[in-house]
Amino acid sequence: MPSDGEDPSVIDGDDAAVRRRDALGALLEPGELPRESGEVRVAFGDEGPVSQWQPLQIESPRWLERVWAAGTRSTPRKILFFTLLAPLAACAAISSLGPPDAADRLVGGRTCEGPRDSLARRVQHWLSPLGPGADGVVVSDRRVLFVRGALFADPPDLALVGSVPLDRIAAALPSPRGPARRRVELGFADGSRIVLALPVLRAPSPERLAVALRSGGGDTDPARLEESSP
Repeated sequence: MPSDGEDPSVIDGDDAAVRRRDALGALLEPGELPRESGEVRVAFGDEGPVSQWQPLQIESPRWLERVWAAGTRSTPRKILFFTLLAPLAACAAISSLGPPDAADRLVGGRTCEGPRDSLARRVQHWLSPLGPGADGVVVSDRRVLFVRGALFADPPDLALVGSVPLDRIAAALPSPRGPARRRVELGFADGSRIVLALPVLRAPSPERLAVALRSGGGDTDPARLEESSP
C-alpha cells in the first residue's frame, strides 16, 4: 500500500516505468501530454539521391571509437584488424557499382522523398547514425519529438534532437511492404514524406502511432520547427 502523500497509481515494482515516465516528461513543455513513444528508424529502402540529403555532421559513436582504439593499439593488432576489415570494404565497394539503390528500391520502395531542408529530409538527418543519431520517437498532444538515447534503459538517458508540430504532419498511414509490416509513412505539409520502421516490442504498432500522429495538436503555428544542437 502506498504511504501518505504517494501517488496511489504508483505500485511497488514499477520504479523503472516511473523513471521512464519522468525522463519523457523532462522533454515536454509545461502542459504537454505524451501519447505514444518507442524506438524508430528510417525504413529500409531507397532514400533518394544523396544530393538531396542534409549535410552530415559525422560524430563517431563511442563503440566505434573503442573498437578502433582496441584494433590499432599495436602492430599485430593492426594487421589482424585491417585483415578483418578488408572484406567489409570490398563488399561496400561492390555494392556501389551499378544502378544506385535499385535493389533497395525493389525491396523496400522509396522511403524518403523531398528536397534538402524539407521536413522529411530533416527527420532523415535526425535519425542518421552518422548525424545526430536519434533512435526514438515521442508523440505528444502538440508535436512529435525525435530523441537520442536508451528509451528502455534503466534509468533512461534521453536527449531531444528535433521536433515537428503535429499540424505540420499532413498524413500518417501504416505502410507495410512485403515481410516488413511494421512501417508507417509520414506525409508533411511541405509535400515531403518519409517511411519509418518500428521495431517489434520496442515501439507501438503502426496503427497506434498513425492514430496518435493524426489526432492533431495544440500548436497552431505552421512555421514552427524546433531543432536542438546534436
